[in-house]
Amino acid sequence: MYQVGIQVYADADQVLDIFNIVKRGLTDRYGAPYLETGTYLDTQVFWALGGGYIVKIRLGKHTVPSVPGPSQLPWRLPFAVTILYTHAATSEMINKEGNVGKDY
Repeated sequence: MYQVGIQVYADADQVLDIFNIVKRGLTDRYGAPYLETGTYLDTQVFWALGGGYIVKIRLGKHTVPSVPGPSQLPWRLPFAVTILYTHAATSEMINKEGNVGKDY
């Protein structure tokens, strides 16, 4: 497995609390992050896990797709906290143009 992502959708009142809870948990588990970028509602934090693996959390707005039907939850919530565990080199290789869909 080279990548796993999770998104938690929230409104502006909840999203900072969710982000800080996740950040605190990852810091307790992996130590201090090696990189933090952005500010306030557009922030990313990275931890190096060794062996080329990283974990990243991102706080930011997400695009609202056109979803038919009466309920558009979670799409009606404007923010998302994304948690991404990835092996950067493998992810880059697989996502290169022409490689998507190939078996490795």
